[in-house]
Amino acid sequence: MNKKMNNNPKEPKEKEAPKNDSHEGNKNHSVHEKRENSEQDIKDLSEEVARKVKESEENIKEEKGKTEKTKDSKEEYVSVKKSEIDKLRQDLEEAKDRGLRALAELENYRNRTNRIMSEDRKYASMDLARSILPIWDDMGRALEAAEKEIHPEAVVDGIRMMHKQFLDILKKNQVEEIEALHQPFDPNIHESIAQFPNAEYPPNTVIIVSRPGFKLHDRVVRPAQVVLAAPAPKKQEEKE
Repeated sequence: MNKKMNNNPKEPKEKEAPKNDSHEGNKNHSVHEKRENSEQDIKDLSEEVARKVKESEENIKEEKGKTEKTKDSKEEYVSVKKSEIDKLRQDLEEAKDRGLRALAELENYRNRTNRIMSEDRKYASMDLARSILPIWDDMGRALEAAEKEIHPEAVVDGIRMMHKQFLDILKKNQVEEIEALHQPFDPNIHESIAQFPNAEYPPNTVIIVSRPGFKLHDRVVRPAQVVLAAPAPKKQEEKE
């Protein structure tokens, strides 16, 4: 029995040896596998990091391109706006220059017009003076004839001719005599200086023109001085 008891323990010892070798092998295989897995993980991680870095670089490059494009667009926009502003300033200066020229021309025109109008007013009576001068000559000749007392009828005819000539000159210059004799009294063109009873004409009828009146176109130069008819007094018999 002692032998059996001594031999039994040896058997497990001989059997345990292969178990330890297999365990060590499995352990080594596990370590190797873990190492490979770690290396693969590291490789995968490196590739992932590289991919992300590449994507980041591409994103940065794209953003940089957009920024440069935006910058170029802004510079182009600013350049266009600056050219437009310069063009507007040039147009404004040209408009100011044209305005100043127009004002200067208007001022010159106003001065020239005022000068012409002043000269026209100053010499407006030139034609009238030229028309009257022949009458002055005829009056001189009539006075010479009257002083010599030769042919008084010729003097009267000369004065009558001068009177007609003077009226013609006035009419030529749109100055006409106001018609008054035997016309109803009109305070706009007549000036009453007296009234006389008169049975031939209705009351307020002009029966005498003491001084002729004249008008220029439709404006009165001077009114005609006139004497008007007044109602005639009734006879004494009619009263009774």
